[in-house]
This record gives sequence, structure tokens and C-alpha cells, in this order.
Amino acid sequence: MSHFDIKLISKISHEVMSPIISSKWALEILLNDKNLNIEEDKRIFLKNIYINLNRISTISNKLINYSRYSVNELLPIFLDADISNLLKKIVKGLSNDFADANIKVLIEGTGFIKPVDQSMVEFIFSSLIHNSIV
Repeated sequence: MSHFDIKLISKISHEVMSPIISSKWALEILLNDKNLNIEEDKRIFLKNIYINLNRISTISNKLINYSRYSVNELLPIFLDADISNLLKKIVKGLSNDFADANIKVLIEGTGFIKPVDQSMVEFIFSSLIHNSIV
């Protein structure tokens, strides 16, 4: 990828974030305002929109970081991490998705230590797992 392509991806990703953030903010207000009396089926629909906006936001942030990695503006940070604990954290974050799909996950053990860029590993595993169950 050329330097121009990488900068273009970064610029577009930044521009995409503004409407996403404002939409998420508006949804948070709607979902947290108990006086609105939103019907449960509509509340579920709005929550799904909010969840998907979060996913788009995360992907956009990762694209920004990827473009920064590509032009050496940001270097990956490799630290020793317990992969089992990372997976447990991801599974906990996706617990509602697992419950909706009637899936139970058990990750046993710890001590599988590897030097990784933790945020990138979390993003990749979270995306893979989420996409496989939704």
C-alpha cells in the first residue's frame, strides 16, 4: 500500500468517527432515559444499533492504528500477556452474545504467556468470535 493510500484510509476513518460518536451518544441518551417508556422490542432494536456502532467504531479505530503502524507513526507494543486471560476477558465481554445464542464457554487454565500487542489480539479474537456467533 502506498503512503497516500494509508493516509487516505486514516483520513476517511477519522471522518467516519464523528457521525458514529454522535449517533452512539444519542442512542445512549435514548436507552438510559427511563422517562421515555420505550417498548422492549424497540429498546432491543436500539441496543443492537448501539452495539453495531461500537463495532464500527472499533474497526475504524483499528484502521487508523493500522495506517499509523504502516507509516511508522505508531509501533505495536509487544508485552508479555497471558493468552488464556485475554480470551477469558473477551468471552466475558461477549457474554450477552453467547447467552443470546445459547452458548456456554469455559476457558480453563492460565500461564500461556506470549509477547503480543494486546489491543490487536483482543480486537482480532473478539471480532472472530463475535462474527461466528451472531
